[in-house]
Amino acid sequence: MTNQLNQIGKSALSIINSTIVVLPFMIFIQIASKGSLLAVLPFVLFYTFRMTGIFLIRGIKTSFNSYTLLKFSLYCGALGCLLGALGSLYFPLYIISGFLLGLSGAWLPMSNTSITYFLKKNHRLTQTHLPLLLGMFLLIGCVLFFPAPFKYLGFFLLYGILYLFSFRNMDQLTDYQVET
Repeated sequence: MTNQLNQIGKSALSIINSTIVVLPFMIFIQIASKGSLLAVLPFVLFYTFRMTGIFLIRGIKTSFNSYTLLKFSLYCGALGCLLGALGSLYFPLYIISGFLLGLSGAWLPMSNTSITYFLKKNHRLTQTHLPLLLGMFLLIGCVLFFPAPFKYLGFFLLYGILYLFSFRNMDQLTDYQVET
């Protein structure tokens, strides 16, 4: 059972890692197509923080390692998805969602790459389950064909669930150390 949960978590993290640049970008650009200045702001914040989020870490001189950064990006992403789902009810929450998902999109791919290298080097890498991975991709793809208000709600809920499953992998990394 634990091995299956680890496979689900690894598959969910792999999907998020692969799609964090494209899918929220597409959703926020569709939200921006409403034409008002307020509707463009979630897209602008997502894109801005997606591109410059890494400089935030280096600029404030923190001592985050990849484990802490991955954990923080998963928290930002899960909270961003929750606020994005609630954005269907109250539009300004999309703005905060764009900010948080942008930060997650900046930090998650690079920290996940470092963690994956660490796990591979220590022979503890969990394999992804291909049918499960394809099923999750198909489910996300189906949600993107819903009508506009349900598409946004469904996407943010499903993406949030993937973020929550991704937390399952954090149990494997209690002994993560940076080699200098």
